[in-house]
Amino acid sequence: MAVSVLTAEIEGTRSGLKITFTKFYGAEAELDFAIRYEGEANEALTRIDGIWINPDWSGTFFMTRDDSGAEEAVEERAEIEIRR
Repeated sequence: MAVSVLTAEIEGTRSGLKITFTKFYGAEAELDFAIRYEGEANEALTRIDGIWINPDWSGTFFMTRDDSGAEEAVEERAEIEIRR
């Protein structure tokens, strides 16, 4: 049976805008390797561009943050709590 959703654990660091992390897939993925990612975030920390590397392949990647207004909602709640 093919697995359509894979789970993974991520371990990494950020120093300024430089980001490195390694992704370790769960047992259901049947992968015996980890994938290392190295990239740089934009100033707003909403996008990361970089490369991924595993023992046999490498390529480019980008990640974007999709808050869907979460930041505005948090700020609105904070203002309401202060007024009370």
